[in-house]
Amino acid sequence: MKYFIINYTFNPKVRGCQNGTIKDYKYYGNIYDPKFIGRINFEKVDFDPIPVSPILYSKAKKTDLIDKGGQLSHRIVVSTKLKMILEKNDFGVQYFQNSIIHRNIEDFQYWVINPFENKNKWIDINNSSIYFRKFNPEKIENFKILNLSPIEFKSLLEVKNIFDEIYYYQLSLFEEMIDRDFFTLQTTIQGVSYIVSENLKQEIEEADCTGIEFQPIELSYQEWTAPGGERERVYGKM
Repeated sequence: MKYFIINYTFNPKVRGCQNGTIKDYKYYGNIYDPKFIGRINFEKVDFDPIPVSPILYSKAKKTDLIDKGGQLSHRIVVSTKLKMILEKNDFGVQYFQNSIIHRNIEDFQYWVINPFENKNKWIDINNSSIYFRKFNPEKIENFKILNLSPIEFKSLLEVKNIFDEIYYYQLSLFEEMIDRDFFTLQTTIQGVSYIVSENLKQEIEEADCTGIEFQPIELSYQEWTAPGGERERVYGKM
C-alpha cells in the first residue's frame, strides 16, 4: 500500500491565484484566549474552539481543501464533502466547524481539523532519511541527510538548538502496523503532515474533491516540487 501527504495545490489554475489564496482572517474572539484554535497545541479538547475564518481573495477558487498556515497554524480546513470521506477511518483528529469567506459570503460548510495524536511509531526510521541543518549565525551551513536509530533521533531532538532544523526528509512506514487510512505525523518539513492511504486517495479523487495534491511519502519536498519532476507531471506547473 502506498501512502501520501495531503498538500494544498500549487497549480495556479486550480487555486485561482498565482500565489496564496488567503487575503485575511475574520476573528470571533481574543487570539490570546487559550480556547482560540490557533493556541491549541496538538491536544484533544472537550470544547468548541474559538474559530478564525480565512477570507479568500476574490479571484481565488473555493476548493475542498483550503491553504493552511497563518492564524490556523498547522491545521487544515476542509469542506464537508472532504470531511465525510476522511472521518470514515481516521485517527487522532477532531473536526470543528470553521467557516470561510469568499466574495463577502460566509460559507459554513467547512471544518478545521485539529490533530491531537500522531502515529510516528509507524515510521520505519531505519529506512527513512533525516534532514538536519545546524544553526550558524556566521555562515550558511549545508544541510545533511542522516541515518539515525530511533534513540539517536530522539536524543538529537532533545539537545538541538532551537534554531536548528531537523525533520523527516523521506519517509518509510511499517505498513503491517497501519490500521487507519487517515492519520498525522509530526517532525516533518510541514511540521505536521496529514497522511492518507492509496485507497483513501482514490476515494477522494473519485469524489472530485478539489484543491488537493497527493505527495508520495517516499519523496522529499525538494524532489516532489522539482521542475519537470513527479508533481509537475501529475498536477501541472506551479
